[in-house]
Amino acid sequence: RPGRQRMTRILTALVLVPAVIGILFYAPPPAFFATVALVAILCYREYADLVARHGASTFGPVGYAAGLLLLVTPDPALALGLFALLGM
Repeated sequence: RPGRQRMTRILTALVLVPAVIGILFYAPPPAFFATVALVAILCYREYADLVARHGASTFGPVGYAAGLLLLVTPDPALALGLFALLGM
């Protein structure tokens, strides 16, 4: 099955990458932000799955929330400071 999964990933990328690039260049700002947020969520999900497969713990929903907070915060230093305070 690894070969089938690889082919599925390649075909998905061939369809999604041009679509995402088109949205990022030509869509209005709300669609741009929604696309960036969706891609960020999908990337974090992929990362969390890889980490979990290697036996390490993930932050789960907190990781999703932290990533989205970084996207909407006008000053990323503020969000990072908030993460540091919550981590204490």
